[in-house]
Amino acid sequence: MAGVEVGDRTLWRVPGGGMLYRTPAMADGTVYVGRDHGLIALDAASGEQRRERPFGDPTWSTPAAVDGTVYMGSNGWYLWAVDAATGEERWKQETGAARQSSPAVADGTVYIGSRDDFLYAVHT
Repeated sequence: MAGVEVGDRTLWRVPGGGMLYRTPAMADGTVYVGRDHGLIALDAASGEQRRERPFGDPTWSTPAAVDGTVYMGSNGWYLWAVDAATGEERWKQETGAARQSSPAVADGTVYIGSRDDFLYAVHT
């Protein structure tokens, strides 16, 4: 995937590989967005893909990027924590149902809703 130059005020655009209805997250010059069954990282200046992290399950969640970690929920019942620099899994936390809400992170805790009717608070 590479950035495509276009006219008008658009700086770049990249093909989404499916619907991109998730809100991207931004940190340290990188844009993170969930796509199909994983997470992609794009250079904010050029749109060039830096890396992709597959999860194996659909990802309808919007990522949250905080302190070098990207957090994202999947429909496979997991909250994922991924190293922002490498895309490697730091940890994943299973819950009782699919995760379609987006995580919020504050004071060392990740908060995310689940389809099992619970709100989870998970230590980072």
